[in-house]
Amino acid sequence: MAETASTFTENLVIDAAISNAKGEEKLSLLKMKTTNGFKISDYDASHVRI
Repeated sequence: MAETASTFTENLVIDAAISNAKGEEKLSLLKMKTTNGFKISDYDASHVRI
């Protein structure tokens, strides 16, 4: 539960930074958010269907 709250807070911070950024900085932040969002090493995705 604490990890979920931490991730939620991190997303709020990055979303605020993205909305205030421009140009290359915005692209860099979006890339960072996307890259971090796909890290599922501790997540059991066996039940996820695509």
